[in-house]
Amino acid sequence: MPSKPWNESPPLCAHFASYNRPVLKRIQSLLHRLSHPDVLHVVLLLIASRLLLTAIGLYSRQLLEKPIPPPSPVPESIALWIRWDSSWYLSIAENGYGEPWTPGETPRTETRYGFFPLFPLLMRIVGWPLGGNLHLAGFLIANASLLACCWFLYRYTRLSDDPETSRGAVLAMIAFPSSFILSSPLTEPIFLALLLASFYLARTGRWGWAGLAGCALSATRPQGWLMTLPLAIEYWDQHRKGRRLGPDAAAILMVPLGAALVCAYFYSQTGDWWTYPRAKAAWNIHGLQNPLNALLMPWTDGHRPGRPSFLFGSLLSIGCLAAIAAGWKKMTPAERAVSLLALVPFLTADGTVARGMPRHWIPAFPLYLVMARCTDPITRPWIACCLFLVQGFAMVFWANGYPITI
Repeated sequence: MPSKPWNESPPLCAHFASYNRPVLKRIQSLLHRLSHPDVLHVVLLLIASRLLLTAIGLYSRQLLEKPIPPPSPVPESIALWIRWDSSWYLSIAENGYGEPWTPGETPRTETRYGFFPLFPLLMRIVGWPLGGNLHLAGFLIANASLLACCWFLYRYTRLSDDPETSRGAVLAMIAFPSSFILSSPLTEPIFLALLLASFYLARTGRWGWAGLAGCALSATRPQGWLMTLPLAIEYWDQHRKGRRLGPDAAAILMVPLGAALVCAYFYSQTGDWWTYPRAKAAWNIHGLQNPLNALLMPWTDGHRPGRPSFLFGSLLSIGCLAAIAAGWKKMTPAERAVSLLALVPFLTADGTVARGMPRHWIPAFPLYLVMARCTDPITRPWIACCLFLVQGFAMVFWANGYPITI
């Protein structure tokens, strides 16, 4: 006698099949999306760009006859991505924040309390199954976050634009002159991924998840809590277009919660609620400054050491400001708010901030939207090639330890 199918005979199996049918449908839908030609196009573009940048870095090190770095737990093809602030995050992931601290006083030297803990915590977690290899863990987290950036940027842009423009936005992000940093063990990759995720989830009405992503966002970098304003504008914009105000608006308040939890953790370690601001004061970040200093200082002070890096930051900032102005009408109110908040670093440090502006512009994702929306499919690849040439030039500096951006 033939037996019945497994999902029709025992009641337990039938219940299991009916219970997991929605899960299986979601997995099938996800696999269908991942196999879409647009997604494969983006993934291949991302892989090709990282391989090319790695080749540029390795060849430049041989051409410039840079000395071989000290023994590292990762190959040189990965070690060349680990630069500047990466060492601070590696130190926090390995040793924590255990440093002497005097409450109420500004430290005289730079300290680990000037960095937020979410990224080092993830490095510690991912590094555990890798045998404690934190260098490899940080590199893997950065590139997984970069892949997530491409996914969420494409999905977000696709909500309002055609597939060609959505692919163009991802192309603009990959070709952006300083986007090589998105493969380095720094907070920029995970910060941008969480920012795009929060906006995509908010635009699709999943405000609880958007608030959770925003909470992780502000635990990654202190600027994350500022995204409370753009998300609030997005919520109000949806309400103005017919969406009713509801309890899900409370999810917006989750965004600054991450930064508040970090401050509470620092207080438990030092007994000082102002640990982070005092730590950043040792990094030459004080109060409000003249925003023009960051743009003009590289051109007026010709004797400052490391002047090429300042010029690179200044020129890139001028280009970004011009792009924002040109595409202002093509952005939503929330996207305009994100663009304006990208100017905050200009207000919180002296002219030396120009050296770090190539990093500060990366999370301003409306730039990528503008670059895609204001160009046509014919000129877009040529513009991307020009931007990628600049990025390859900057990668030579980065791979060889020169401060093109810090």
